[in-house]
Amino acid sequence: MALNFPASPSVGNTYTYGSYTWSWDGSSWVGAVPIVNATINNTTIGATTPSTAVFTTLATTGVTTLGTYATIYELIENATITAGAPSSTTNFDVITQAVQYYTSNTTTNFTLNIRGNSSTSLNSLLSVGQSATIALLVTNSSSAFYPNAITIDGTSVTAKWGGGTAPSGGNASAIDVYVFTVIKTASATYTVLGNQTKYA
Repeated sequence: MALNFPASPSVGNTYTYGSYTWSWDGSSWVGAVPIVNATINNTTIGATTPSTAVFTTLATTGVTTLGTYATIYELIENATITAGAPSSTTNFDVITQAVQYYTSNTTTNFTLNIRGNSSTSLNSLLSVGQSATIALLVTNSSSAFYPNAITIDGTSVTAKWGGGTAPSGGNASAIDVYVFTVIKTASATYTVLGNQTKYA
C-alpha cells in the first residue's frame, strides 16, 4: 500500500499511516518522526496524491531509492576529517562518508581499498549499473606520497585516469584530491575512473 495523502488539505490536517502521523503546514506534509525505510516496508512516497510528496525532513536507513527521477536542491555529504595520515592500506568506507580528508602529512605511498565498510562489501552494496563517487584528500609536505595501488573489497583494480596517464607521485607541499567514480559492470567487476588534482 502506498502512502495516500489527502488531495486538498487544510492547515493542521493530519494523515496517519500505521503509528506515524504527518500534519499539513500549508505547503508540505511534516512528519512527527523520521520516516525509516524499513519501518514503512519500502512503500512508495508520493505515488498517489500529492504527487510532489514534499517533506521537511526525511530520514532513512540503508539504501533509499527515489524512483525514476527526483529533484534534489542540495545534497549534503558526510566528510570524515582525520588528524592523521593514510596507513599502508587505507580503507575508504562508502557507507560512512563520501569524502575522507587526512590532515597530517603523508609518510608513505599506500594502497587505497574501497569498500562498503568493515562488514559490508562494495559488491553487495552496489547493483550492476550503479556507481559510487568518492573523494580522498591527502596532505603532503615537501616529501609527497600517493595511492600507488587501488583495491575494491581487497581485490586489485586498475583505474582509468583523467588525461590518460596515471599519477606517478603526489604533489609536494599541497593537498592532493583524488576523485574516483566506481561503476559496477558485473558481479565484483568495476570500471574505475580516477583523477588527481593539486591544491596549494
